This record gives sequence, structure tokens and C-alpha cells, in this order.
Amino acid sequence: MQQTMTTRDLVMEIKTIMVNFWLSINGVIYLILGFMFIFQLETIAANLNLLPQTGSASIELVTVYGGLEAGLGILFIVALFVSKYRRFAIQLLTFTYACFVAGRLAGLIGHQVTDNLTYYLLLFEVVGFALSALLLLKSADHSTARD
Repeated sequence: MQQTMTTRDLVMEIKTIMVNFWLSINGVIYLILGFMFIFQLETIAANLNLLPQTGSASIELVTVYGGLEAGLGILFIVALFVSKYRRFAIQLLTFTYACFVAGRLAGLIGHQVTDNLTYYLLLFEVVGFALSALLLLKSADHSTARD
């Protein structure tokens, strides 16, 4: 007996694919950035013009950037396999990007910036927020996918 897919089922399947794709991209990006801060702190810090002056400053960067980003990456990837976490993961991603945008804008207001990297990061964060918010708004129920 062949089961046909309704338009509603197709739309839900497309939403699931989009959410999974976005969580996958962000999960991988956050894991890579987290591990780079943990294992290659000097290299990535120098590329971002972050110059920790003490061991405590280095530990703080590894903890906040490395640990937090790796943790977020793991959560986003776990949500790919556990459908009850997907909506929360998209909510968290949306709020994370919103806070990045707010923090970067506050920093731009309070400090003079001479490099383009800050503006590229702001653009990336605004786009990330917009895509995450769109996916959050488009996901109709608590479980955007079936296991």
C-alpha cells in the first residue's frame, strides 16, 4: 500500500530540512571556532587582534570563546538527532545571534573601529539572526521534525 504525501506534509518536510541544515551549519561552525580557541588560542586571538596579556586572560578566552562555542556547537548537533530539542536549539540560536548583534552594536557605539573585520562579523551576525528568526517563526509546532 503506497502512502501519498500531502502538501502539508511536504511543507513540514521542507521546514525540517531547512532547520536541520541551519543547525548543521551552525553546529559545525561553533565546534570549529570553539576548538580553535581551545587548541590554537594564540593564532586565532592574533587574527582577531585579541592580545591576552596574562595567563588568566588566556584562560578566560579559552573558557568563554572555546568552551561556550564548543558547547553551543554540540547542542546544535545533538538537536539534529533528538527532535524534541530542535525548537529549543533554534530559539537559542536566534537569541544568541540577537545578543551578538546587540553587543557588537553597543561596542561600535562606544569604540572607534579601524578594521573591516568587525563590520563583516556584524553582517554575518545580522544575517544569522534573520535566518534563525525566520526559521523560528516558520516552525509551526514544538517538534519541527520526526525522529
